[in-house]
Amino acid sequence: MLALIGIVLAAAVPSMRGFVASRNAADTASQVLALTKCARGQAIAAGRPCRLNIDGAAGSFWLSVQQNGTFVEVQSDPGSRITPVDGVTISLRSEGPPRVDETPCVEFQPSGRCAASTIEVRGRGGELYLVTCASPTEAFHIVTPAEGAP
Repeated sequence: MLALIGIVLAAAVPSMRGFVASRNAADTASQVLALTKCARGQAIAAGRPCRLNIDGAAGSFWLSVQQNGTFVEVQSDPGSRITPVDGVTISLRSEGPPRVDETPCVEFQPSGRCAASTIEVRGRGGELYLVTCASPTEAFHIVTPAEGAP
């Protein structure tokens, strides 16, 4: 009986690894989506711009708020710097004006508007989740691999 359990577990472990890896990308996409909602809410409530910063090279993302003309990183949850687990990458495609010498970001205005943007979250197995906003007045949402993310 013990040998049978060992054989079943040995067969299941490789497939479970793939499942966990794909969940890591999905969880990261969910975290990004939550921060877009938080950034929009903070911008509206505080009456000043708030940014969701995406550092693809470092693989991290975080919120910053405008204070006295400069953007300051949020040091409390939610909004503090998040680094996805190994194998998950994140990048930003934005239709807003390019930023020179700054970390790529989505900037939310006090009106709640932001540039149409897509944040790509790619898992270790190549699965792609898109956290996307098609127009300045829409909310972000997740497009999963099953829904046709390229």
